[in-house]
Amino acid sequence: MATIFRWVAAATVIFLVGFLGLWAMFTDQGPQESLLGRGLLVTIVYVLAGAAVGVLVPKRWYVAALSAWGPALMALLTLTAKAVHGQGPPLDARFLVLSLLIAPAVALASGILGKTVAGRRAASS
Repeated sequence: MATIFRWVAAATVIFLVGFLGLWAMFTDQGPQESLLGRGLLVTIVYVLAGAAVGVLVPKRWYVAALSAWGPALMALLTLTAKAVHGQGPPLDARFLVLSLLIAPAVALASGILGKTVAGRRAASS
């Protein structure tokens, strides 16, 4: 039963953080919001979420990368619209690198961190 709870909790974290990533990639900046501030907020959330997934399911820590589904979906939709219709927003290399490489890499590295924390907790108890 505890295993099922851990997987449900991990799936919930992945789902919610994916939506946050989708929001961060899709919406414009607010009037008092800086790009640096948004980037720091999203990075902190991805680090915490990836670590949480790593702690919840340490044997499958790599599923933390799935929390980057929101930015990846946005990038894939943009690329598909460009390829199929020749339309869509202009492709920006920073956008593609951020959404397809950096967000999953941060989540994955944080999953390793969570796995390490879970292993140390288990070894000390």
